[in-house]
Amino acid sequence: MLHEVKISENENIRIGGRTISQKDPVILQWGGSFIELTVKASELWIEVAGPHTNNENWMAVEINGAILSRQIVPKEKSLVPVFIHRNPEKETRVRIFKEVQAMSGDAHHALEIYGVKLDGEIVPSKEYSYKLEFIGDSITSSEGTMGAKEEEDWISMYFSHTHAYSYMTGKALNAEVRCISQSGWGVFASWDSHFDCNLPAHYEEICSLCNGEEFAEFQKPYDFSSWQPDAVIINLGTNDASAFHQEGYFNEATGKLEELRMEGDKFNAEDADKVSSYIAEFLKKVRKNNPGAYILWAYGMLSTEFEEVILAGIQKYKETSQDDRIKYLVLPEVNDDTVGARWHPGEKCHRAAAEVLVKELKEIL
Repeated sequence: MLHEVKISENENIRIGGRTISQKDPVILQWGGSFIELTVKASELWIEVAGPHTNNENWMAVEINGAILSRQIVPKEKSLVPVFIHRNPEKETRVRIFKEVQAMSGDAHHALEIYGVKLDGEIVPSKEYSYKLEFIGDSITSSEGTMGAKEEEDWISMYFSHTHAYSYMTGKALNAEVRCISQSGWGVFASWDSHFDCNLPAHYEEICSLCNGEEFAEFQKPYDFSSWQPDAVIINLGTNDASAFHQEGYFNEATGKLEELRMEGDKFNAEDADKVSSYIAEFLKKVRKNNPGAYILWAYGMLSTEFEEVILAGIQKYKETSQDDRIKYLVLPEVNDDTVGARWHPGEKCHRAAAEVLVKELKEIL
């Protein structure tokens, strides 16, 4: 017979990803956030909801390390089967992932998990060997990892954390992964020159880019001491490079034109210096909050056009910090064989990037 278990009532249910302390329901915002439980049961159901206005939620179910299903999450609270007819004598490790990134443009988007129903018991899950934090843009948000190459609609179904390099890297290293990412955003500006659309501005809050009234708690400072990563992997710069090629954005709130300029085929030196200084300040922020972590700026997959600005920022940071636990790493660039939907890196490209990262992290950690 099935019995209901609330997440707040069972300490063996692990919550992965930045979120608030509330557990009835657990609210997941960042892509790749998850709940995990190991059960001895023949049947398991999850009570879940995916409220949204424009961007529906998708979730993936991993059972004993293999992805078994991926589906749209109903908008209203619903009871969804995870598995049926398992051998109840064997332990079954289950992770349920939020496949879609946090949606800054949808004030009501979230993945809400109310509890589970099962006909057995929940036992402790095995521990991870490492903790990895990924900070990035659409690549880290897994945009384009699902769908045919010709797909161009910007919709949730083409996002899949479990087909992205961050998930693959975590699997290879038995690491718990957290992602802080947003499509179109950069380290300084978005692809279309919005200076307030940058990840560093939101890094020290739980998930402050989700600004719906019902998610006010996510605007609060994040407690970094609660989860210290062994490595922080940053993949930003692709959208900043794009911003240099745009005409600029007039910010009506400030009355100022926000633009990054080109001079011929080169980045304007003054603007590039401004961005590299911002990179250095961001690295200070990352180090302050993660004193024991190795920092990898792992850039590429779509292009390496912004490499010189990133390297300049890293050098500025090193000159003032004397930090030798930081490194720049180039990731494999997408090609006709590895491209996915929306002209973004596909699963093959993400797998190649994960292989490079795994090799590097094995030497570091």
